[in-house]
Amino acid sequence: MARENEGDEVKESEREMERQRGESVLFWSPKNPQQKIIKRVIAREGDFIKTLGYKNRYLRVPDCHFWIEGDHQGHGLDSNSFGPVSHFSA
Repeated sequence: MARENEGDEVKESEREMERQRGESVLFWSPKNPQQKIIKRVIAREGDFIKTLGYKNRYLRVPDCHFWIEGDHQGHGLDSNSFGPVSHFSA
């Protein structure tokens, strides 16, 4: 990441962790690193959620991660396919 001023990189990292539920995020697909995808933040670190088809029916989102889903639930790839997404990949 390019920095113009000392501390810019830290500010961006802090912004990544401040994403709110419902906010759209652009990130590299965990299934295809060549592809960027856009999804919504459904849950943040520490939140408990009920998943759709993920290996654990109920899950606590790990530290420094989001649970993301598409607007058309059950269609396309999202956290129900590949699990929680790191803050730093969004």
